[in-house]
Amino acid sequence: MRRDSRRPKPGARRDVIVAGGVQAARQRLLERVRAAVQAQARLPVDLDVVERLAWQRVEAAATAAAADVEAIIDALDLDAIILAVACAGGQARAIREFESRYFGPATAAVRRMGLSQERQLDALSQTRTILFVGDDPAQPRILELVGKGDLRALVKVVAVRRALNLQRADRSLQIESSEALVHAIAEQTSPELGALQGQQRALIKEALSAALAGLDAEARTLLRLSLLHQLSIDELAAMHHIHRSTVARRLAKIRDALRAALHERLRVALGSSSPDLESMLRIVHSGLDISFDRLLAP
Repeated sequence: MRRDSRRPKPGARRDVIVAGGVQAARQRLLERVRAAVQAQARLPVDLDVVERLAWQRVEAAATAAAADVEAIIDALDLDAIILAVACAGGQARAIREFESRYFGPATAAVRRMGLSQERQLDALSQTRTILFVGDDPAQPRILELVGKGDLRALVKVVAVRRALNLQRADRSLQIESSEALVHAIAEQTSPELGALQGQQRALIKEALSAALAGLDAEARTLLRLSLLHQLSIDELAAMHHIHRSTVARRLAKIRDALRAALHERLRVALGSSSPDLESMLRIVHSGLDISFDRLLAP
């Protein structure tokens, strides 16, 4: 079959916008922006600023993916862009509305991090400063984030970073120990673990604790963020500026390392011929699998 030479290649999408009529595309976008700004009249914003920011997102999306420019324009969340522009302009009403819409997961994540209430407020306050003021008042961070993904997840990443910095800076805070990770994994096996004798339960928890202690600091941090603070793979990838598949591979490697360490420690403690070894390994492996299956879920 003869290939249609008019069909654009995915990698040449930006050239297609230009060659295919940038004026028509921008006019279509401008019409959408005008209608959205009019509908959001409670938030007075500069039409040109909204249109320019929206066009940047169109260009970026068209360059990255083989999608129709019209479809990209129609899919833009212009309400979020308008709200972000209003927030960057320091409008108190807009900032309150933004926080109501997008700060929920960030606030919940910071609360789970073991910070004092004062430090939680500090972390969220610093998050607001980063988003709505930034190092460059002419370009607050919110204008960089809007239109680039799930805003709730992106705000959550900013907040968790600030909270982690506060944890490191305040040496009086008790950073989560391996006991918290042991508890998080053991929770997944609570029925089976509860059926064991007290000595066997203690042995499993000791083996888990030792296996976790054997991980390097980077691996323990990744587990803490995913298991205790419940950051998704996408949020971890954004935090570390790596691809989600890299995070998934690291988590899978950590799981395999824990399985091997647990097997060895229980084998040494119980003996290779112990009738309890296989059943105890099955319980521990079940807890690991459930925990990591949730973390590695797409």
